[in-house]
Amino acid sequence: MSYEAAVLSWVDHLRSGGSTPWADFEPSGDHAGDVPGAAQLELVRLLAERWQGPGFERLADRVLRRDAPGRGLPRLHVVHPEAPRGVAVDPADVPVEELLRVGSGVLADLALAAPAVRTRQPRERALPLQAPSFDELMTRAWARRVQLGSGARWRTFYGWWAGRDQLPPSVDVAGLAQRLGKGRRRVEVYVGAAAAAEAVPLAVESVDLLRRVNPLLGVHRADPASARAGAIRLLTGGTLRTLPTPMPHRPWARRRAERLAEDLRAGGYAVHGDLDEFVAGVQGPPMYREDVLSRLVEVLVKESST
Repeated sequence: MSYEAAVLSWVDHLRSGGSTPWADFEPSGDHAGDVPGAAQLELVRLLAERWQGPGFERLADRVLRRDAPGRGLPRLHVVHPEAPRGVAVDPADVPVEELLRVGSGVLADLALAAPAVRTRQPRERALPLQAPSFDELMTRAWARRVQLGSGARWRTFYGWWAGRDQLPPSVDVAGLAQRLGKGRRRVEVYVGAAAAAEAVPLAVESVDLLRRVNPLLGVHRADPASARAGAIRLLTGGTLRTLPTPMPHRPWARRRAERLAEDLRAGGYAVHGDLDEFVAGVQGPPMYREDVLSRLVEVLVKESST
């Protein structure tokens, strides 16, 4: 069977909600037309695994038509004896990053197709002086910047501040306490277990998806803030866990956290909780691409099935 007929037979299987991997699929029938890329096909297969009920064809077609935005691998062909010249792979072996590229484009399309959303955007501002740990403050600061439109990776964001030996304004709790103390008799700071967690209704995987989508939204709509609010609506769910400090910046993070603790002690503020606990922190597990992909599949299925 020709390359086109074999792959398009699999396309029909996937569009109908089937999820058999390419390596286990037995093509049949006579099919002709344009053949999608391996990344698009594998993402459709993963979506089909999560889908329940009829109506999958619409989401499948949206993915199959979507080119991968940004820079990455050239178009991937499905491995086959008659595959066109170029990069041919078993779709199950497509790098997760390539699946995320395609899926981020689909997510951006959904956000742009939704009605304009008017909502108050988060501002880079002084938080109430609730500081569970230095690493949690840094994670919150990254999430806030992404919600404002940043496309920076977690490591890039951290490296920018560490390289300049500066703190995001919302992380500098000693500076915030000093400013709040001017003209006031008492400033109270809650650290460690005594600090109330700030409600951020986005999981770190959702924040990573949003930072991938942000550059795409600004290109297609005159009001990217509205489109971004739509994307945030699609991604809302879960809570923000604290990310581990990137390994190269851990000495810097420890030093800055200790300096903040010293400044809080020296400032005479009413500190509730353990400053040593603030310095040490409790870091969560790393963020893996596979977890981001799982969240992407969950969001696309949920949004397309409603």
